Amino acid sequence: MPDQPYLYDKLTGREFLEFVGQLRGLSRRELAARIEREVARFEIGDFLDELTETYSHGMRQRVVFAAAVLHDPQVIVLDEPTVGLDPRSTKLVKDLLRERAAAGTAVFMSTHTLSIAEEIADRIGIIHHGKLIFVGTVEELRSARASDHASLEEIFLQLTAEEQQGTNSHSAPATETSVGDLDMTRSAVGNPDHGSSSGENNGDSPREVNRPLHESPNESHVLAAKTRPDQQ
Repeated sequence: MPDQPYLYDKLTGREFLEFVGQLRGLSRRELAARIEREVARFEIGDFLDELTETYSHGMRQRVVFAAAVLHDPQVIVLDEPTVGLDPRSTKLVKDLLRERAAAGTAVFMSTHTLSIAEEIADRIGIIHHGKLIFVGTVEELRSARASDHASLEEIFLQLTAEEQQGTNSHSAPATETSVGDLDMTRSAVGNPDHGSSSGENNGDSPREVNRPLHESPNESHVLAAKTRPDQQ
């Protein structure tokens, strides 16, 4: 699910959900039941039969969320899922992610809203200038930084600032290496047969990954994985 919700302006929200459900191969009866389930969950009944061109950003976001979980996917990949949502809708999204994870879905989220990542994620990955500079739980991050009570935001700012200073202190371009195991983080999303802790670094030296991440050179991101209960 992208950070900017896209809908077909000349369809109603219901028609859009029906379109997505048909693409997913849901039967007519099953699709009708799933739509009613998401209408109740996301509280979209008041405007679902209006053209989506009249929707606000938050209304679009809720309909796109409903479409994303309509077929009960095993993996959900999200980019900034709470952008433009009011507090009530944000809580709906957080409750949904917890519910889906409890049902066995792997949730993989990219966000700059660190409080949400800290609140709901099982594992955190921090990307700075295309490098994965940390991966693990929030508690592991606090332990590594000797900051038992620091927030994820505080540690994130410290860690990325240190990385930036280290980069600026070298005249030669830095090579793309990563602390942690990118394959481990990927497995929490794309390969349900592998546990989210199977690739733990255990304090080993940084390893270069086979597929470096390509980010804007001036951006830092947090990747948050909400994995299945038996994989934590």
